[in-house]
Amino acid sequence: MSVPFIKGHQIDLHPLLDKDLEGAYWSWFNDADVTRYMIKGATPNTPFLQKQYFNNVVGDVSNNLVLAIIFKENSEHIGNVGLHHINQIHRNAEMGVILGEKAYWGMGIATEAITLICKHGFEHLNLHRIELGVFEEHIGGIKCYEKIGFRREGLKREHVYKYGAYRNVVTMGLLREDLKN
Repeated sequence: MSVPFIKGHQIDLHPLLDKDLEGAYWSWFNDADVTRYMIKGATPNTPFLQKQYFNNVVGDVSNNLVLAIIFKENSEHIGNVGLHHINQIHRNAEMGVILGEKAYWGMGIATEAITLICKHGFEHLNLHRIELGVFEEHIGGIKCYEKIGFRREGLKREHVYKYGAYRNVVTMGLLREDLKN
């Protein structure tokens, strides 16, 4: 197990490593429950495709910071959280999270992981703004983001085609001073 990069209460955020690809990580994106509110899930994922993603995104540290969510009690890799499209000029980034191990849903882990990565983005990457997009019908996700301090800023009407229908995507933003600790 690697050394924690960011320490939390229930979880630690570790660097995402090659060995993480050996576990269930790649299969999370084939689980309809896990990908229900994600753009992913329309095509099958494989270990090979996950390795390509790993090499492209995790290796591009100037634009992305992707960390493994590790449950402290058993050191299990249960998800990932990241900042993407980091722009050092405008000091903004896009946030993404996946909690792939369903046994850990409803425990506040996603809230903790998002809070930790956003705090790191503001305090250590000198970001001013972090944004995300969330399906309008993902009420639990929206409540989670609002609890952290994200605000609804707009609506992309019929932005994603999933499950036989177009889905609206709510754009949410978080400024440094909005983050609730």
